[in-house]
Amino acid sequence: MRIGLFYQIQVPKPWTAESESQRIYEALEQIPYAEQQGFESVWFSEHHFRPVWSHNSAPDLTLAAVSQRTSRIRLGVGVVLAPIHHPLHIAQRMATLDILSHGRVDVGLGRTGYPYQLTPYGTDLRDTRGIWQEFADVLPRIWTQEEIAYDGTYYQIPRREVLPKPVQRPYPPLWSACGSDETAHLTGNLGMGGSSPGAAPSSSAGTSSSSVSALGWCGATMIPLRCRPIIRATTRATSVSPAGPIRASPRRRKCVSRVPSSASAHRRTASGFSNSTKP
Repeated sequence: MRIGLFYQIQVPKPWTAESESQRIYEALEQIPYAEQQGFESVWFSEHHFRPVWSHNSAPDLTLAAVSQRTSRIRLGVGVVLAPIHHPLHIAQRMATLDILSHGRVDVGLGRTGYPYQLTPYGTDLRDTRGIWQEFADVLPRIWTQEEIAYDGTYYQIPRREVLPKPVQRPYPPLWSACGSDETAHLTGNLGMGGSSPGAAPSSSAGTSSSSVSALGWCGATMIPLRCRPIIRATTRATSVSPAGPIRASPRRRKCVSRVPSSASAHRRTASGFSNSTKP
């Protein structure tokens, strides 16, 4: 089993002028230490307009900072919200991050289950699945083709040479957030790994065994497990298996990580955190 970290950047109230920046600085302090302890990966979510629960709207920028403080730990975005981005933009930014990290990037793609995050960007909620599917189809082409031209329903790209290209060949590993049978089957057909939030796809994520089989041949399954940190930045352990899905109990798990003495001033129980969300 490979163990990683998953950050939402939760910022519990009451806030001070330094609350947000302090959470990010704490993560930047923790991750190099986690690498020294053998952690395999670190993932940052992408969320918008989610006060307290996630102040983490630019994960690629945070991971760029992490890339300059680490040398081995893999850097994952879990996940890029496809309906509010353009694949050309994401291809260039992730390729740049892959260069900065010397080829350590994993890219997750998703739609989000919260329309509250999408509507301010003008996204038509009826189109999110089609947008995600087309995004997942064109992104590897941008990375692997010297010039790309694409004529889809949602994206029309005239012939261009898109630069830079990523370090990893043929391209960084791609993952998909899977919360339904249909998405799991599409993910398998696209040759992507499956990410199931909170539990194994065969349990509380609501994904059937047939969908798990569809994912089994295409890559690994990433399963974030809830943790109870002893420092203020919220940390979740992530188990990754290269052979396929891992069955995990959906009940809450307790994860305790040792922290360097320089961070001892920031020790705190998890009782101060809130998982409340807006609809």
